[in-house]
Amino acid sequence: MLAPDGIFTALVTPFQPDGALDLAALRKSVAFQVEHGVRGVVPLGGTGEPLSLTVDEHRAVIDTVIVEAGDRLQVIAGALLPRTPDIVEVGRHARRAGAAAVMVIPPYFVMATAPHVKRHVEEIAHRVDMPLVLYHGPQRSGIRLAIDALLELAEAVPHLVAVKDTTGDAVFLANFVRQAPPRVALLQGWDELVYPTLALGGRGAIISLGCLVPRLFVEMHAAFREGRIDRARELQVGVLALCQVIYSEPNPVPLKKALELVGRPAGPTRPPLYPASDATVTTLRRVLRDVVV
Repeated sequence: MLAPDGIFTALVTPFQPDGALDLAALRKSVAFQVEHGVRGVVPLGGTGEPLSLTVDEHRAVIDTVIVEAGDRLQVIAGALLPRTPDIVEVGRHARRAGAAAVMVIPPYFVMATAPHVKRHVEEIAHRVDMPLVLYHGPQRSGIRLAIDALLELAEAVPHLVAVKDTTGDAVFLANFVRQAPPRVALLQGWDELVYPTLALGGRGAIISLGCLVPRLFVEMHAAFREGRIDRARELQVGVLALCQVIYSEPNPVPLKKALELVGRPAGPTRPPLYPASDATVTTLRRVLRDVVV
């Protein structure tokens, strides 16, 4: 896989009312992404509730997404599990199934330092042997790498093709883009910062709101690339109110409710994620009136 470029949707994992996987709904979700022109999809990222799924369920989700995507979308399979053997198993399965890349995250809970993170990613790269995307999400992992440490990791791991960043730090992003190897793309993970990231030299984004309004972000990316800067900025500003409510509770709780409200239900979340509050649902109903989905 060459360095990813464009809009990638972080997919929700649909569940049936009893909490079982809803693979039929997942297929529909992937088909919707194809229809709306995204570059690729990311099953089992943070939006996909990966910690509530077994390894066998990871395999089933990956297989379903890749078969439905065919050659129409690139698939970056999430492998965000805590145990290295499980990460390797999911990564190898994704490789066999035909994924373009695997997304990994620094080891969380164990309070790893930068050298530990580098060794962790090197170990996964060696054992999985396919392109990797590093999810640099301090909110998720508890680890924020200094720019020098992230650049050292990028140089040390030839399999690394992209970094998904959710620091929200424009100076950090600009320095990474300026100094990173050309083979490593910067992808934004905050829906609110796609346009600024493109302006700083980022190549695209992996975003949860692609589940709901993929066409908006595809147009934003295209407008920026075509030099229609005012339109790209207008689209970014226009989605801020939706971003605010979608991330007002743990992701993907409000997002799954929003999908239900627009007629594309993805079922409940699994504990420890619980239904959206009445106040959030009320705000969603109001904000969605101004959004073309």
